[in-house]
Amino acid sequence: MLGFKIIQKEPSKIEIILAIYNTEQLV
Repeated sequence: MLGFKIIQKEPSKIEIILAIYNTEQLV
């Protein structure tokens, strides 16, 4: 469960990067 929480915390950065990438693709 602890490892899962750590994994859950990390994707926030990845999601932001993906969001920025997707936004740049739309422009």
